[in-house]
Amino acid sequence: MNENISGNFQKTKHTVFIDGRSSAEITGVEYLNDFDSQKISLSCSKGALIIEGEELHITKLSLERGELSVVGNIYALIYEDENMKPQGGFFTKLFGRQ
Repeated sequence: MNENISGNFQKTKHTVFIDGRSSAEITGVEYLNDFDSQKISLSCSKGALIIEGEELHITKLSLERGELSVVGNIYALIYEDENMKPQGGFFTKLFGRQ
């Protein structure tokens, strides 16, 4: 399902609480970009956030308060920040860029 839902919001503190990888409470949500039972794509006050898993269900969404609750089998939370540049890993720091 391709959704793009936004609301009137103010920049809020971004927090993520995960309970046993079966539920999550997220604040600082600005937009709900896309969602289905395996992936939820959000824009948050600290950048884009993708939640991956199985049987994901949004149980609460309040863009006015910047809150989202999700239940299901949560496998990954992935942040994408366009302003961040790759820093490189251990060997890049040790030996420098080639």
